Amino acid sequence: MRVLKSIGEALNVSAETLFEQAGLVNPAENLDEEATEHAIRTDRRLTEAQRHALLGVYRSYVGDSGTET
Repeated sequence: MRVLKSIGEALNVSAETLFEQAGLVNPAENLDEEATEHAIRTDRRLTEAQRHALLGVYRSYVGDSGTET
């Protein structure tokens, strides 16, 4: 899981998307979370550093206990 998260971060792709493609997560379980992360990643008002920080805070609130962002 850590490797997929690192790959996702490097490719600017949601780790959840990679988990789904790997068959580790049911797509229906993460629709809201995926939408929120997508919105953060695509908000042009945020700098890359702000996106990174906001994703880290968001994940800490929703219980993503994987690697730090």
